[in-house]
Amino acid sequence: MRIAATVATVLGTAAAVAVVTSCEPERREAPSPVASRTAAASPAPSVGPSPVAAVERPRRPAIGGVTILASAARAQAVVAGVVSGVQSVDVHGWRADLRVDTVLTGDAKLGDTVTIAWEELSPSRKVRFQDEERVLLVLDPLPTQSLWRKRFPDRTRRILMVAAAGEAFMTRPDGATLAGLEHYLAMTPSARTGAPGARRLAELVRGAQPAIAREALTLLENDSARADLLGADGAPALLAAARSADRDPALRADALALAARLRLPGTRETALALTEPGSPIRADAYRALAALPDGLPPDVAEGLLTDADPGVRAVGVENLRSDDARARLAAMVRDDPAPTVRLAAGRTILTRFRAAGVPDVTGLLDHPDASVRTGIAEAAGALGPEAIKPLLAVVNEGSERAALAAILGLSQAGPKAAVTIETIADTHPNENVRVFAGLAFGKAPDAHKH
Repeated sequence: MRIAATVATVLGTAAAVAVVTSCEPERREAPSPVASRTAAASPAPSVGPSPVAAVERPRRPAIGGVTILASAARAQAVVAGVVSGVQSVDVHGWRADLRVDTVLTGDAKLGDTVTIAWEELSPSRKVRFQDEERVLLVLDPLPTQSLWRKRFPDRTRRILMVAAAGEAFMTRPDGATLAGLEHYLAMTPSARTGAPGARRLAELVRGAQPAIAREALTLLENDSARADLLGADGAPALLAAARSADRDPALRADALALAARLRLPGTRETALALTEPGSPIRADAYRALAALPDGLPPDVAEGLLTDADPGVRAVGVENLRSDDARARLAAMVRDDPAPTVRLAAGRTILTRFRAAGVPDVTGLLDHPDASVRTGIAEAAGALGPEAIKPLLAVVNEGSERAALAAILGLSQAGPKAAVTIETIADTHPNENVRVFAGLAFGKAPDAHKH
C-alpha cells in the first residue's frame, strides 16, 4: 500500500503497520498476482495424512519476573516451593499445587501445599509452570468475580492467585536472591521507604537474579527521595554492581549512571577503571565521569572524538566545548561513519544552538537510517514553535524522505505547528507528503484514493 510505504519511509515498517492499521478503513483486497501464482503452483492439500508432519514453531517460555518487589509489598504471601499437578481448568485458567519450602512473608507455613491459580492468555507461550520445577511466587487472594468462582467452586481448600496477572514469579530462585528478598520484605514500611530500604535495594542490584536486580534499580531510579538516602553506606553495593562482570552490561551502566547522578563516593574511581580498553561499558563510564561535578577535562573529551568506538565518540561529541565546536559538530554530522555519532552531533547542535542550528542538521532528516531521521526530527520538534519555520523549509525544499521526517518533527513542535501541518496536508504538491501530514494531523486517508 502506498500509505504504508510512505509512513515506513520515515518511521520504519513496524510503525507503518500500526499507523495504517489504525487509520485506514478495513477493506477486502484481491489477491496479488504473486500470491495467485504461488497458490497456483502449490499442490492442493492432501485429504489423507501427510507423509511429513508439519513443523510446529516452538512456543516461547513465559519470562515472569514482573514487579516482584512492588507486588510483594502488598501480597498475601511470598513463597518458594516445588510445583506439581499442573493442569488446565478451562480455556485460559490453570491451576497447580505448590509444596512450600521457603516463606519470605505472609501467612503460609513451611510444608504447606497451596493451590495456585493463573491464566494463560497467549497461545504462543508455554505454560509458565512445569511439574517438579522450583519457583518463587508472589501470591494474592483469589479474585471474587464469577469467572473465578466458576473455575474454583470449592473454597474449602486454600487457593491463591499468582500476582501481577500471573507474571510475579521466578523460576529456579537462588539462595542469594531469596535471602535478599527476605531481608527487604521483613522491614517495616517506613524502613523500606527510608535509608535501610534504599541500601537493601542496592544490595539486590548487586547480587539478586537479573529480573529482581533490574526492578530494584528501577525503584531507586524512579524514587529520588529514597535514592538520595543511599549515601556512603549504600554506595559500595551499587558501585560493586557497576564493576561486576557477572552483571548484564545494561544494568552495570545504569547503576553507574545512578551513582554519578547521586554523586556517591567512589563513583569517579569506579568510572575511571571502567574506561579501560576491554570494558563493555566504556562509553557509559565516560558519560558518568562527564556527569560528575568536575566533568570531563577538555583534553579527554577531545581524545574521545577519535576513538574507534562510536559510543565513546558520541560521548566526546556531547562534551565538546571548544570555540569552534559548532563547526566541528556540523562536520561530524556530515562525515562521521557511524549513524549514532552523527545523531549525537546533531542533537548536541540543537541543544546548544536551538533553531539556529537546524540548518546544520537537516541532512540527517534525509539519512538512510530511519532511527537517525526519527531521532533528529524529534530533537528538532522538541525546540517547540521556533522549529516550525526551518522544518517547513525542509518540507517545501527537501527530498520526499526529508519532508516526511520534517513533518514528524513538526508534529512534536506543539499546538502552534498544527496549522502548518494541516496546510501541508491540503496543499503540498507531493501526494505522499500530503498523506503523511494528514496522518500527523489526525486525518484518516481516503480509502478510494489509495
